[in-house]
Amino acid sequence: MRKFALLFLTICFLGMFYPMTVHGTDYAVEMIPEDAIRLRILANSNDMKDQQMKYTVRDEVNAYLSTEISQVTSIDEARKRMEEILPKVEEIIANTLEQEGERLSFTVQFKKDVPFPTKKYGKYVYPAGDYEALLITLGEGEGDNWWCVLFPSLCYLDLSKEEKAEMEQANKEEEKTEKKTVKIFLFEWLGLT
Repeated sequence: MRKFALLFLTICFLGMFYPMTVHGTDYAVEMIPEDAIRLRILANSNDMKDQQMKYTVRDEVNAYLSTEISQVTSIDEARKRMEEILPKVEEIIANTLEQEGERLSFTVQFKKDVPFPTKKYGKYVYPAGDYEALLITLGEGEGDNWWCVLFPSLCYLDLSKEEKAEMEQANKEEEKTEKKTVKIFLFEWLGLT
């Protein structure tokens, strides 16, 4: 019982310092403007094929949205434009899935309360929360997501596909390493190894 009480206290203690490790010298918090519209794409699953489909849809949708949203200068104009182009976004996704020979259902929603996880891009950390966004859900939507800021345009569209893939892979590896380190520490501390 004493070990579990110490474990609980240790977890609470580490939790107090976790934000310092995320927001410390290695990372800076990038403030996305309050009046921003994001894009979030949820993959059907974490299967490699479903993840690749997510990126294929992302590339096609981003190519269209970058031309439609890039010249918009106000949040009200951006919201109006998003509502107007939803049918075209749906058409692009349907065509993309068909071209890829994929029979996958999808939904496209423009909502004010789309949940987002914490995201790291290089040295920047974007906090988790509910944000206004265009949400694309492929199939069951149970796979890893990809997101960016559509307005103002911060989608990193200037990055090559290879650079984007490297950043995404680095983020996944970093998350896995963090989880393994905590698990190993706890097992060692409890004497379970």
